[in-house]
Amino acid sequence: MNTLRHVLREETSAAHTQLDQALISYDLSRKDGLTKYLTIHHLARQHLTKMLSGLEDLRDDTARLEDLSMDLSVLGAPLPSWIIPPDKTPKHPLGLIYVMAGSSLGSKILYKNWESSIDSSVKCANRFVTNAKNNDIWRRFLAYIERNEFSSEETEDIISAANYCFAVFEAANNQLKVKAYDRLPFGDACSN
Repeated sequence: MNTLRHVLREETSAAHTQLDQALISYDLSRKDGLTKYLTIHHLARQHLTKMLSGLEDLRDDTARLEDLSMDLSVLGAPLPSWIIPPDKTPKHPLGLIYVMAGSSLGSKILYKNWESSIDSSVKCANRFVTNAKNNDIWRRFLAYIERNEFSSEETEDIISAANYCFAVFEAANNQLKVKAYDRLPFGDACSN
């Protein structure tokens, strides 16, 4: 295993586990659970996409953000905005990409939960969840870090950025709880 990948896994393990526990609590087979899950991702990714620059071959953040916007629209949910936006201090793009590209691996697990839904509105909001099954960006990220070397200082910056990214997702989850999105009225999900 690549040294950077191993170090990232080790140094972000606690943040990763905490976020996984928070996100797995949403039942993606139900409209309210899927809406909350997509809202968290949209809120976090909207902020993180603005911070990313360069390494376009390793990114699909804009496309995933479009998927999230479309799915939330299908569910009749508003696009979220931050109450208090996270810090915008520049972060190393590889740390952000590590978390964002790696989230597709976690979403693959949750895909089975989404796929089991019998709710047609849930089935219509399918762009983000189905595209998460594609792990091309993750494979490109791994290939990139395999063929490049990183100084100890740069490695620390990448780790810090990855932990920051996990914290942004956690903050999005916490904001969702505060704003009580579960009480929002939803429109019709599918219009064919």
